[in-house]
Amino acid sequence: MREQYANIIVDISIDKLDRTFSYRIPPELFGQIHEGCRVRIPFGRGNTIKDGYVYSITDSTDVDPGKIKDILEYIPEAVTVEGRLFALAAWMRSTYGSTMNQALSTVLPVKYLRKRKSTVRKPAFAFDPNIERTPLPELTNEQKAVFEGILEEREEQGRPSLIYGITGSGKTSIYIRLIEKAMA
Repeated sequence: MREQYANIIVDISIDKLDRTFSYRIPPELFGQIHEGCRVRIPFGRGNTIKDGYVYSITDSTDVDPGKIKDILEYIPEAVTVEGRLFALAAWMRSTYGSTMNQALSTVLPVKYLRKRKSTVRKPAFAFDPNIERTPLPELTNEQKAVFEGILEEREEQGRPSLIYGITGSGKTSIYIRLIEKAMA
C-alpha cells in the first residue's frame, strides 16, 4: 500500500509559524481525510495535540519519511474549508500581509473555530441601594438638556443614544443618572 501525506495548516496562535507541515495519513483514515477537513495532530517536540486543516494531499514529501508523524484523528463534525475559502484566505494573506491562520479564522464561521469555555462577565459596577454613595454633582444646563433629550428619544422611538463629548464633560454623570432613572 502506498503512503499518502497531508500538508496541514496548524491551528496555532503563533503568527510567525505560518506554513504547512507534512503528516502521514494512516491507513485507517484513508478515504476520510480530504482537502479542507479538520484533523488532530501531534505537534512539535512535545507532541502537543493540536487541530489543523488539511491544505493538500500528496503521494510524496520532501521531508524524511522517518521524521513524519501520523495524523491522529479526523474531526468529522468540524466545518470543512472548501478550496474557494482556502483561495480567499491565501489572497487575504498576500494582499493584507496577514498569516494564513489569521486569514482562515476570518473566513470560517466563528462557532466552528474553537469551543471556548464560557465565562460569566461581571458588570463594571452595580448599584446597591444599601451602599452609601457620594452624591453626584449637579448637572449643568447643557448636561440637563442632553439628559432630557435622551429620555425623550427613548420614550418616543425606543432607540439608544450616543453621548459625545470631551473628557471631563460630564458624560458619565449623565449615564449614571440614566441608569438610576431606568432602575427607579
